[in-house]
Amino acid sequence: MRKPLRGLLRFLMDALIAYGEVYMCPPPPELAGPAPGHPEQLRPDVPLTETEHALARQLTGDRRPEEHRRGGRRG
Repeated sequence: MRKPLRGLLRFLMDALIAYGEVYMCPPPPELAGPAPGHPEQLRPDVPLTETEHALARQLTGDRRPEEHRRGGRRG
């Protein structure tokens, strides 16, 4: 009788922990790029290389490399 009760209590504890993580944790902050002070910074004044254009096309699934700029969308 002890083993089934222990298993049930363990299941309930795990379920409550998962419930708390879903409803109590704040969502991660929206980041537009690397954090301030990070050695890899965005440079809007430097054009993308051909490799960067190819990677951007793969990520967005589009075929127009001229629309990709460093640091943001065209708008």
